[in-house]
Amino acid sequence: NTLIVPYGKRSQLTLSDGSKVWINSGSRLVYPATFKGDKREVYLQGEAIFDVAHNENKPFRVLSDHQEIEVLGTVFNVSAYAGETVNHTVLKSGSVRMHYKEAKGELLKMNPGTMFSINLETRIVKKEEVDPNDYFSWREGYLTLKNESLESIFKKLARYYNVKIESQESLIGDKTFSGRLDLKKDIESVLNLLETSGFK
Repeated sequence: NTLIVPYGKRSQLTLSDGSKVWINSGSRLVYPATFKGDKREVYLQGEAIFDVAHNENKPFRVLSDHQEIEVLGTVFNVSAYAGETVNHTVLKSGSVRMHYKEAKGELLKMNPGTMFSINLETRIVKKEEVDPNDYFSWREGYLTLKNESLESIFKKLARYYNVKIESQESLIGDKTFSGRLDLKKDIESVLNLLETSGFK
């Protein structure tokens, strides 16, 4: 089965093993109607939150173009959009093993409250401590940002609202924004908030 979530939409799905998935705008999830054999595998292009049902005899694997994530039972967020330079995974609970195809096959283990990211141009893998809730807030209709570039914010808003946002690079430069955007409001209200809040 393939679930395609268009720009401007979000979706939620319960897999045959009881695992829950929240899929963000502009994403595609490929999954079997029923998990068979000794493994559970899905393919993701885009962003999703996984709440995986524990089964120590059947590891759960999320495959993307540049990474593989293996878990037994855990809650985590994956962002692996096509065309994005950086892919990241944030772990909220449980444990995860990461395998990056561009990083010489190294197997990395994550702990809760950490984010692993890979820059697909430099092939550099970073590990940092984060607040997982910042990366789960889109599920509740919020976007939590900490010193995020305006270019990155505009990309996320364009996907979320299914709009095209044009900006002059000379004006936004390397400005960043920190705060919380209420995505339940219309796009004009959100952009007005960004404009009136000021940037660093």
